[in-house]
Amino acid sequence: ALGFIDRARPRVPCTDQADFARRLSFACRVIKRGLRGEDIIFSDEKLFTTNDYCGRTMWVDGGDHPLPRENARWPTKLMVWGAIGHGYRCLKILRNRGGSDQEGARLTSATYKRRILQGEVVEHLRTAGKVFMQDGAACHTAGATMRYLESKDVEVLTGWPARSPDLNPIERLW
Repeated sequence: ALGFIDRARPRVPCTDQADFARRLSFACRVIKRGLRGEDIIFSDEKLFTTNDYCGRTMWVDGGDHPLPRENARWPTKLMVWGAIGHGYRCLKILRNRGGSDQEGARLTSATYKRRILQGEVVEHLRTAGKVFMQDGAACHTAGATMRYLESKDVEVLTGWPARSPDLNPIERLW
């Protein structure tokens, strides 16, 4: 009656002054190196689930009932990895193999290297001379992953600050 509508508030990372200082320091280092946005391939992964964890309310008209929210005990999960850059885009869907939900819901350094990096991704990074941005996830920063990228002559943008999705344009894709 008052004209209000229900809106879900977007989630944003928790940040404090130390986070802002780390982000500024990182940006200054990137600028000092002479890197521009078109020199970087940005990557990230996202876990999609069929379960509804949003906990949002639903406004309905008059005596109508809200739609039920399904809540599966073991929901289907799908991991999607993506990379974007000037003149480049790549999406890889990590399907569950062998009926196990583990590999589709979590990346290890071995699965990251085998199912994502090997082949076209590393080849493009190497031949295009782009700098590869990956966040601080354990599978990205693992010694095996970093040694693999180094052996393929792929330059990695290191020191990516935590809780800084606004620095990575692929976050808008998700």
